[in-house]
Amino acid sequence: MELYRKRPADKPEKSVDDIVSRNVMERLRKDPPGGGAQAHNKGGAKVDDADLIASMAKRLSVLEKDLRERNSQLQRVQHENEHLKGKLKATEEELARRASASLGAPGPAPQADDSAQVAHLKSENTRLRNQVRLAWKQVADMKAFLSDYGMVWVGDEAEGGA
Repeated sequence: MELYRKRPADKPEKSVDDIVSRNVMERLRKDPPGGGAQAHNKGGAKVDDADLIASMAKRLSVLEKDLRERNSQLQRVQHENEHLKGKLKATEEELARRASASLGAPGPAPQADDSAQVAHLKSENTRLRNQVRLAWKQVADMKAFLSDYGMVWVGDEAEGGA
């Protein structure tokens, strides 16, 4: 299928677009889309031009319909994209709020479902305080024991010992 042919030098063309347009039009006149037999009348070109225009108008209407459908689809996808961006932002804010609440940063008051976690953290805090108190008591007992035998705990160098 040859759509582009060189023109004789005696008919200079204005541009490549002119050459392409002329060759495409000639090709469409000789073999219009859709196949089938061409009707010929005395004038010849009038029927071919009308068929060509009708064929091109049909193609144009199909393309316009396709364009409208694609624009509609694009708008739906853009709307869904905006909706999902909003949900993502809300989820990120919720995660940030929960993270700051778990770190003890000031923020909105904890909700009722966090009360079990708060109670657990309070009991863990109490247990650790009791453990530290017991450890200091043991240190005092060991210092008293060493003192009974005339010794003094000097500690590690890392402690900045006495």
